[in-house]
Amino acid sequence: MILDTARQLVSAVARGVASMATSGTTGAVTCALASLLVLPCSARADLVLRAKNPTALTRFYREVVGLELRAEDSTLTAFDLGSETLVVLGGGQTDAQSNLRLLVRTHDLDSARATLLRADVSVDQARDPEGRLVALLFDDPEGNPVGILRQDAPPTWALDVASGHDVLSSLDASSGRTVHSGKTEFAIWSGLHGVGLGFAVPYSLGSDSPTAIGLTMMASGPAAAVAAYQYGKRTALTRGTARALEFGGDFAMWQAFGWAGVGDLESEDVLLSGTGGLLTGVAAAALLTRGREVSPGQAGLFFSAANWGAWFGLVGARIADANRYVDGDETLGAMLVTSAVGATAGGLTALRVDMPESRLAWINLGGILGTAFGFGLDLVLQVDDDAAVWAIPGATGVGALAFTTWFTGRNEPAPNSGQLLGAEGPESFAFLAPSITPSRTGWRAEFLRARF
Repeated sequence: MILDTARQLVSAVARGVASMATSGTTGAVTCALASLLVLPCSARADLVLRAKNPTALTRFYREVVGLELRAEDSTLTAFDLGSETLVVLGGGQTDAQSNLRLLVRTHDLDSARATLLRADVSVDQARDPEGRLVALLFDDPEGNPVGILRQDAPPTWALDVASGHDVLSSLDASSGRTVHSGKTEFAIWSGLHGVGLGFAVPYSLGSDSPTAIGLTMMASGPAAAVAAYQYGKRTALTRGTARALEFGGDFAMWQAFGWAGVGDLESEDVLLSGTGGLLTGVAAAALLTRGREVSPGQAGLFFSAANWGAWFGLVGARIADANRYVDGDETLGAMLVTSAVGATAGGLTALRVDMPESRLAWINLGGILGTAFGFGLDLVLQVDDDAAVWAIPGATGVGALAFTTWFTGRNEPAPNSGQLLGAEGPESFAFLAPSITPSRTGWRAEFLRARF
């Protein structure tokens, strides 16, 4: 209380000194003497903004940015910035600078962004290579650049922001690719699937003309790629949202293929079902992610959970087959059901946990190694019980997934908190979960896929 009173007194003396300084030599001498008193008391650095409309600027920093009011009188308003004080004065506008002079830290960037958007503030969002939100960049009503950073932003990164460096380019340089945009990745995925649709659609509709099917395949791939790229450009598609669309389409497509196979449909109907599933999955993912911030880790969690669910459905069916005969359709049906359960669980978890992509890669790798360890035990122990052959790797896989989830989460920051780029830098590879896909002869399990 005494310190605050002293600072208010210092501010009053400073304003008096400033006015006396305009009254000739006497004023200048008085100003110099008074400064000897003022400077020791005002070691706390001040950032001063002169505004054409100080009332509006004060309201903006108090209600929109959420700064804590330190002192206020008829001529100035002071806000607490922690190690500094922001002072808003009248008397004209401070020339807006191209660099970010004001940096504010917060534990909840999502709430800060929502408040800014409700106030119709144009906000640029910076993300780290994992796709997580790390900074909000905007201008105050007087045109002064402002940055809101995550509470744990490293000092060196904050210094880059304060000195006016391009935040997005700085993040890009660390990952070697554009952080914000997922339009290229989505265009590539769409082009590849477009080629498949170019065959599947005319064939499933009964076309027996090689020329027609060939022309459709030639045109559909480029058309799908261009359409997806334009969609991504128009919607400012992020890498996380692009992954959500891709994984949603792939998951729904394989579900449709699988259930069509269980129903013993004709090959034309199987292809038509898969096509419908693909398009429906992409459309559903687009609707679910509209207006949401999706990171690559969140999208990957959904797809990894779906694949692990399918794998454990296969394990359960093989264990059950030791006691009674389980045919291929029953096995495939069990895998499809458990895959859907896994996808649901993964999606619900992703709504609460913004898991970094690198952590998800380690968890998947742990599950794969744990499963391989279990099959190795089968060979070493020469297990001959059919149920145990599958139960052992199933148990070691579950245990390894649980352990790596716990181990990698020990130092994992809370949501909207954590290292910006990670202590070890960006990952250059990612292990994907086992992929379980139906085929014309039954099912196929890929135990390891590595993306470099």
